[in-house]
Amino acid sequence: MKAYIEGFTGTGKTALSVFFSRLYREYNPLFTIYSNVKLNIEKVIYTQFGYLPFSKIKKGNCMILLDDYGNLDNTKNYSTYLSTIARKTNTQIILTIQYYTQITKAIREMCDYRILPSLTNLIYDSNKGMYQMTELSDLIYKSYKPISDKLISSKKIPKILEKVNGYYDTKELVDIPNERIIKEEIAKYSNDLRDVELNVCIYTKNNKKQRDIIQEICESKGYR
Repeated sequence: MKAYIEGFTGTGKTALSVFFSRLYREYNPLFTIYSNVKLNIEKVIYTQFGYLPFSKIKKGNCMILLDDYGNLDNTKNYSTYLSTIARKTNTQIILTIQYYTQITKAIREMCDYRILPSLTNLIYDSNKGMYQMTELSDLIYKSYKPISDKLISSKKIPKILEKVNGYYDTKELVDIPNERIIKEEIAKYSNDLRDVELNVCIYTKNNKKQRDIIQEICESKGYR
């Protein structure tokens, strides 16, 4: 499945993506999930800014989950690579966004589904100024064709918290990215020179900065 889950804050986007991740793990126990959400699921590689070992992913048989994709600093540069991965590998891709305009038309066209979730039985949290899920909350999600917006199906997951509670941290905060952290992340998830090049190109389109960072990381990793 290749899909983007769209909706405002509090509509259940992340909960639904975690639910899909659990299903993927259940049916594909040997495959890897790459996620920028810390999932308490086996064979998950956590990559908080979405940098990936493309040399492994090109072989397929994996899942990429990018939560709050529209707010990743490198979203625009990422689109080309995601489209290529989607077309040429057996890779499942789940993106969550607030507005469809946060992803390119190429990404929308590569997806099988546009999914709109909603929650029932919410309770208002006056301290946070927003509604929260409860143990009785059901998650209803409607799936559409991304371009035509034709309704494909409408499904309900009863008591969604029972299905996802303990599998991710709803209060997780990620680091504020700076160049040092970005370099560390790229080095961590790059298995060869080509991985470094692709991840650096996702990070920046500045040619000089690309050359400098690629050289620095490759020297530290011993890539040629």
